[in-house]
Amino acid sequence: MPKMHCVRSAKCCQNVKIFWMKKHMSDGVALTAICDSEILGSVLEEGNLGIKVSESFYKGELIDADKAGKVLQSRIDLNLVGNNIVNLALKLNVIDSSSVLKIGGVLHAEVMHCDDR
Repeated sequence: MPKMHCVRSAKCCQNVKIFWMKKHMSDGVALTAICDSEILGSVLEEGNLGIKVSESFYKGELIDADKAGKVLQSRIDLNLVGNNIVNLALKLNVIDSSSVLKIGGVLHAEVMHCDDR
C-alpha cells in the first residue's frame, strides 16, 4: 500500500482544533475551563497535588488556538490545564510564570479577577 502524504498547506493545519473549553456559571460568577484535548480524562498527580481533567468540567466546545487566544484575552476567570494552553496564556501575557504549577509533568494555572462582583 502506498504511503499517504498530507496535502494540506501549513496555513490550513494551523487551525486544527486542539483544546476543549467549557463555560461554567455559579452565583453569577463565570469561569471558563480549557484543557489540551489530548489530556481530557487524565488524572494528574505529583506529591500531594492532583487534578482530574474530567469531561464533565472541561469537555464543551472543541476550539483552535486562535479562538483559545481570544478567550484567554477576554479578561474572564480561567482554569487551564495542559502544556499547550498554559504556554499560550504565558505567550499572551495572560498569566505570569510564577503562577504556573506543574502536576505530573503537565502545566496548570488559574486566573481569578478580583473585581467587585
